[in-house]
Order: sequence, then structure tokens, then C-alpha cells
Amino acid sequence: MDDLRERVGRELDRLQPSAGGLERTLRLVRRRQRNGRFAAATIGIVLAGALVGGFWTVLSQGSGHEPLATSSSGGKGSSPANGVSPEVVQVTIHPLREGLDQMPTGVMAFGDEEAAVCTQDFEWTLTDGTRLRGTADSDSKNAIPVCRPRATALRVAAGTPINVVGNSTTSLRVERTVAPLYAGLVTVAVEAHWADGQATFIVPLNVVVTASSPTHVALDCAMADQIPFEAPTGGRILPGGAAYIVGNLRGLRDDDIVEQMTLAPGDTQWDGTWQVVRDGSVIAAVNWPALSGVACRGSAVGDV
Repeated sequence: MDDLRERVGRELDRLQPSAGGLERTLRLVRRRQRNGRFAAATIGIVLAGALVGGFWTVLSQGSGHEPLATSSSGGKGSSPANGVSPEVVQVTIHPLREGLDQMPTGVMAFGDEEAAVCTQDFEWTLTDGTRLRGTADSDSKNAIPVCRPRATALRVAAGTPINVVGNSTTSLRVERTVAPLYAGLVTVAVEAHWADGQATFIVPLNVVVTASSPTHVALDCAMADQIPFEAPTGGRILPGGAAYIVGNLRGLRDDDIVEQMTLAPGDTQWDGTWQVVRDGSVIAAVNWPALSGVACRGSAVGDV
């Protein structure tokens, strides 16, 4: 741990947080803690379900899934005394350092555990103008060492927030903000850009469900501002995963993060509840594949 602290200390001044990273992480930590209390307070959940019974009916029609459960996060809450929560997966992305590295690299840490993230591909221009390329595809002439996610995955609890920072990056795009609420191996894609190049990384996590794990999506708006919406009518484009929601549901922004949170019986691995994160806040929950859901008033998701 002493070595890790020294390494982190040396890099702090050069790290560029992802947009809204700290505030987003603290919000996610507080939401996870609140969700744990919601899971224990069975009576409260039942009462909330009774108040929005019509909403459950809308979500259950035609989807073949259990009703999508949501609640209010109850506001922003209070920050930890030191401003940092230990219950966060911390990911740090580094550029290619000439003479030292063969490619851009990254490291992930959770508690006392640390492991390398997987570099999937990269492009880089050296100071002399030489262009480098690499890919994890073993059949490529530009192949780089293959990372085995299952062997390097960190063990984390369902609902654990993920915070990504970049060393001298000009931009970061993160596929997921929090570990899902179901168990199994999950890989989180991170796209990083620097002045001299770019790279894509995979952050592997082994998610476990505990008795205190949250069981449903919590929106960051008051219950009175959570508005149900029906599935869109007409034809649909049929990509999988988040692209299906982005391509068929109105009101989403380019910088919204759409991430799967629960699994439900169905025809694909994407069936279940997905959440939409905007500027660090959860603003909508969407049933896949029905595309019905609930969104915060004024978000425009589902025309709400």
C-alpha cells in the first residue's frame, strides 16, 4: 500500500478527472448507501409501489418482465467527512511514455487490491513523427499482449461506483458509472484521447451480490417528478445493448451514459432494467426491450 500511495501522490498533479468525476462518484456512493436502506425497508417499498401502481402496470405490459422498480434518491445528502469514499473502483489511465511503455496503460484499484486494466487498441504519434498502432487481436500484425479479463478482474459489490481519471488526457468516454446490480464478470469500456494519440481500455470487474446490495434503480429526482412513459410506436432499429435504447428512444443526449443495471428472463443478455446517467445524475430507467420506463420531469427522455 505504501508504494501505491507514493505512486498516486506523484501522479495527482497530472491527473485530469473525467467530467463531473468526483461529484458523480460521491452521488453514486450516496445512492448506493440509500439503496441499501431501501432494500431493507420492505414496507416502504411496498407503499411506494402502491402509490405508483399505474406505473408498474405500464411497464409490465408487453415486456414479459417483472415491473421495473425505481425510487427517489431523496436529494444529494451529505459528503463523507474526508470527501472520499473507500467504496469506489478507482481507474487511472496513462499515456504512452516514449522509451518506457509499448502502449498506453491503465490501473484499477479497489480497497487494497490493484490490477492492470486491459489495453484493447491504440494509435500514437511519437515525437519523431513515427506512428504506432496496436490491437488486442492476436491475428493482427499490430498485435499487443492479450489481456484475460477473468484473470485480472477485481471483486466488487453490486452497485459499487466507478471513477475514471486520465493522466494528461484531453477527453475521456466511459461506458459505465457503476457496477450493475447482478452478479458476474462485467467489462467496462473506457475511450481516452491525448494530444498525441488515443486508446481503448477494458476494465474487468467480478461483481458479487450481497445482502446489502441495492436491488433497483434510484432516480436522482423527487418521486413527484418521476414521470412514466410508454414505449415508442412504429418501427425500431435493432442493434443490441445500449445502442437499441439510444437508437429508438427520444430525448437522449450524445453525452448520456446508458447502462444495464438488472437482468430479467428474456431472449437476450440485455433484457432487464437500464438507467440513463446525465451529468452524474440518474435521470431515467428504461425497460429493455419494451422501451417503456420512467424519467425525471424535464429530462426529455421518452418525451417527459
